[in-house]
Amino acid sequence: MRNNPSAFVCWHCGIHLKDIVLPIERSAQCPQCRADLHVCRLCRHYDTRYTGDCAHQLADKVVDKGRVNHCTYFRERHDAFAAAEDPAGKANRQALEALFGAGHAPADDTEPVSRAESSQAKKDQAQRTLDDLFGDDGNP
Repeated sequence: MRNNPSAFVCWHCGIHLKDIVLPIERSAQCPQCRADLHVCRLCRHYDTRYTGDCAHQLADKVVDKGRVNHCTYFRERHDAFAAAEDPAGKANRQALEALFGAGHAPADDTEPVSRAESSQAKKDQAQRTLDDLFGDDGNP
């Protein structure tokens, strides 16, 4: 058994796993979020560019990459939390941006400095759009 480097983090919550002894046992869990640690998402062979999300040619196919498995080729990866990306979360974020127009530059090509200014700029733009549609008769 070897000592655990300080950069070793949970693939699920990102907490430092300095007390986990390496190599990781199949029954090991994160002390904070209770996520299994002997999982594909924490393995250095985990790579979504490959079929089955595994770069190791001899590894068996694992359906749930976030559940404990019995892969004999498991080797811990120390950057698993930073490298992990939730495809559903990314798709949802893109759908919200498309729906609400987030990420687009303001019409007057000036970028608001603060969140309050950004909010006020959006309100002003909405008011101008309403005025264009229904006419501005000057009544409050």
